[in-house]
Amino acid sequence: PPSPPPPLPPPSPPPPPGAPWDCWSECNQRSGVCDACGPGGACCRADSPFPECPEIVPEDSDCIRPSDHPAGPGHHHCCVPAVFVPPSPPSSPALAGLDAANDDDGISPAISTAIIAAITAGLLLVLTALAVRCIRRMRRRLTGRLAGETDCLAPKMKRAFSAPVCPDGATKFANASLSELVLGQPAAAALGICHYMRVAEADVGAGMAAGVESIVQEVTTNGSAVDVECLGYVLNKACGQSSLAFQNGLKRDCGADGELLPSRQTSDGKGGWRPMTIDDFIAHPHARSCNLTEAHVVALRLYTTAAFQSINAPLRDLERFANKVPHPLPVTVALIRDALGK
Repeated sequence: PPSPPPPLPPPSPPPPPGAPWDCWSECNQRSGVCDACGPGGACCRADSPFPECPEIVPEDSDCIRPSDHPAGPGHHHCCVPAVFVPPSPPSSPALAGLDAANDDDGISPAISTAIIAAITAGLLLVLTALAVRCIRRMRRRLTGRLAGETDCLAPKMKRAFSAPVCPDGATKFANASLSELVLGQPAAAALGICHYMRVAEADVGAGMAAGVESIVQEVTTNGSAVDVECLGYVLNKACGQSSLAFQNGLKRDCGADGELLPSRQTSDGKGGWRPMTIDDFIAHPHARSCNLTEAHVVALRLYTTAAFQSINAPLRDLERFANKVPHPLPVTVALIRDALGK
């Protein structure tokens, strides 16, 4: 058999940095850091623009001076630069996206968005605090102004309330002893009529939805005999068709002469006039234009009778309110208030 070829001689090791040899070919014809020049070594020439090579090889470096190079100053040779700049390590995948997203100022859009959001949130908090402060200040001023107006208005209303309206000194009220007008504060009024009646709004709302049936039930259960008779008059009789007299001897829906008031009459369709019934009040143009329901009209009609005392007296009773005693006719009161608001 043929003998094997002789082994190739091992490549000669590169000369140490500073040796006078041309490293251009060994470093793949590239200036800069090169393994052929040893650890930290670079293949440079005197006028190399790369940062690994000094622009002018200093006297105290480990590089051979260009004038000492056998091939002349225009050739490359190995040296250890005066300032060694190691290559940057590769960034991790997690940081690669962030580095790529950096803008010209070195701040990523995500960070910029977070900063803007934080500034915006801070401004909103400041503006909200200022708005709340302004609202509270305006509320205090308004409450104080209303309280002052109430204090000034109360004496005038009390004098007008107690002044006689008839030449003989009689008042229009059945009970002349009720001469004290009680005025509440705006803060208490803001709580609503149900709070002052000491009843739950849900119960009153359900009663209002049930309509006239709720009025009949609470008047029959909690009202006086006069209240029950007045409700029967409102629901079942025409105006003036009762001999009973109230309020200084006046008949309901009649004048001082005992005759039916013109406002309580309606056309009979034959050129004449007849007393109004509850259906006429419900169909009245005023009731329709205000969108009043049957329960609204019944509650208002009941309020024009002697039953008003059972409606008003508990509302004026501060002791009842303090003891949290419910109003006996809460649905009727709520319907009256709702109708007056329309």
